[in-house]
Amino acid sequence: MASELQVILKDQGVAADKSKAIIEAFGGPFQEAGEILADYKNIVVRGEDDTETMKTAKAHRLVLKKARTTVEKNRKALKEDIVKQGRAIDGVAKFVKDTIVPAEEYLQTQEDYVKIQEELRISKLKEERSAVLLEFTDDLSLYKITEMTELQFESLVKDLQDAKIAAAKAEADAAKAEAERIEKERLERIELEKENARLREEAEAKEKAEAARRAEEQAKLKAEADKREALEKAEAERQAKEAAELAAKEEEAKKAQAAPDRDKIIAYAKALSEVPHPSVETQEALNLMVTATNFLDELVNKMVAKAEAL
Repeated sequence: MASELQVILKDQGVAADKSKAIIEAFGGPFQEAGEILADYKNIVVRGEDDTETMKTAKAHRLVLKKARTTVEKNRKALKEDIVKQGRAIDGVAKFVKDTIVPAEEYLQTQEDYVKIQEELRISKLKEERSAVLLEFTDDLSLYKITEMTELQFESLVKDLQDAKIAAAKAEADAAKAEAERIEKERLERIELEKENARLREEAEAKEKAEAARRAEEQAKLKAEADKREALEKAEAERQAKEAAELAAKEEEAKKAQAAPDRDKIIAYAKALSEVPHPSVETQEALNLMVTATNFLDELVNKMVAKAEAL
């Protein structure tokens, strides 16, 4: 069983000098327990009268109990010493950390004074140059600003300034061009709307003129039709009147043919007086018509007077 203890210590990686104390503390109990554990299952009670086997079982159990309690007691003692050693080790480590490490770190700063100053200079330079470049760009990773000379950095800043001004101008030009495009489209839309309105007005005017022309033509045609109808009616009335007059004259002529000479002469004289007078314009012709009318009236009167005397 002691060999089992050595196997455990080896598996746990305990150093040889540390193993000695553990073997001394646990070796005896492990040896005693090992002898019993090797064949304890061979102890089998055959019946209630097998008291000897029962006594043997008890004796072996007590040996195992003693081994177990001894191991537990020694474990606590050894672990207590180990805890104390651990605390002591921790105390030493804390002293090293709290006292030696700061001193070491301080000396390191003194040793690396030049390096630290250079790092501070580079850090400050990076901060200052970054602040300048951030006015012109958002991506500082494009430039190795801490490796540039002052002249190179000033040239970079100048280039970025020019690029920013050019970009701003390009943006302004683009915005202006876009505004001009929008304004041009707006004016074109206005002109197009005006042209469409003008075309609509012209179309409406033409349509109205055409409608008026058609209406006038229809009115003219209607007037001409009415005029023709009136003329036809007048002509029909005239023809009817002439026919009536002709019939009346024929009737009178018939009556006149049948009348005595006195009535014929009076009818003739009356017919002469009813002859229509022509329309003249010159004064000479008017004078002549007046003379002829007076002569005709005098003649008619004489004819009627003499006819009545027949």
